[in-house]
Amino acid sequence: MKFLSELDWIPYASYKYDWLLDTFFLHNTLFVAGTTFLVLLILILWNRKVLLKELKLNKKSAAMLLMIFLAGFALRNSNYSLGQHTDGWVYAESAKFIVEKGLYVKDCAVGNLRECRLYEQVLAPPGYPFLISVVYLLFGINSLHACIITGILGSLTILIVFYITKKMFGENAAFISAIILTTFPHDLLFAGSGQARPVSMFFVSLTLLFYLIALENRRKELWALVGAAFSYSIYVRQENIVLLLPMVVGLFLFDYFKNKEFRRKKPFKKAKIFFNQITPALVVFLITQAPVQYWVIFSNISENSKYLW
Repeated sequence: MKFLSELDWIPYASYKYDWLLDTFFLHNTLFVAGTTFLVLLILILWNRKVLLKELKLNKKSAAMLLMIFLAGFALRNSNYSLGQHTDGWVYAESAKFIVEKGLYVKDCAVGNLRECRLYEQVLAPPGYPFLISVVYLLFGINSLHACIITGILGSLTILIVFYITKKMFGENAAFISAIILTTFPHDLLFAGSGQARPVSMFFVSLTLLFYLIALENRRKELWALVGAAFSYSIYVRQENIVLLLPMVVGLFLFDYFKNKEFRRKKPFKKAKIFFNQITPALVVFLITQAPVQYWVIFSNISENSKYLW
């Protein structure tokens, strides 16, 4: 096939043609990651009234939060560097390959042709390189853009953590948590580094905030938003999927301990209420996760099992 010949130059690419994998990832990485990200943006706009209501603060609190945010922004964006290791370069150069070659690879992107890895050989979904590639398309290819993305999203995480803590423990605790995160050394170390950690933290925090809002408001469109945000956080870092079970269990426990009527109902009715609430989130999550989880379950295990021994 012509498609296979295009990959012949990549050393050690034990490639096996697979229609679903090729269609959704190797040739259309921007389409898949972009569709998932677009779904997230649409659902944010759809739920904007509820979200804006949740974000309201009085003038004094808003001014204090703004000062904390500006301090955190200054600390995270005062110096840009792609870090001590190759991680920052990998994402920046992978995005460059997406734009110029239409192909998502990892080690090849930083010139390591002896260990070049196609998507099916590395457990790294394209969520973060996609974001960088969009910036490349808008402003031109420059590795510095990856550092700017991590600096900005790392700064915005301060605001999200404030609102998460506010919903759980009150406003005073929220200000303390925001101040701690603003000056937290480990967070500052990775801010502006171009690495995936600050981006992952942003989307995981965003997912948890939407989750807490959905628990209180009980609207299907909010649960769909939770599913989309959680799905994209996994596109940024695959290991974020570990949050799935705690979030599902948390929904059931919230109903059980906060809703007296729910506790009185029979097990079948409890299960019906539970699944009615979680279905929108699961539908969005499963549809947007289908391509990457298909690869993880059916392709990665068979192709790379020999490396486990």
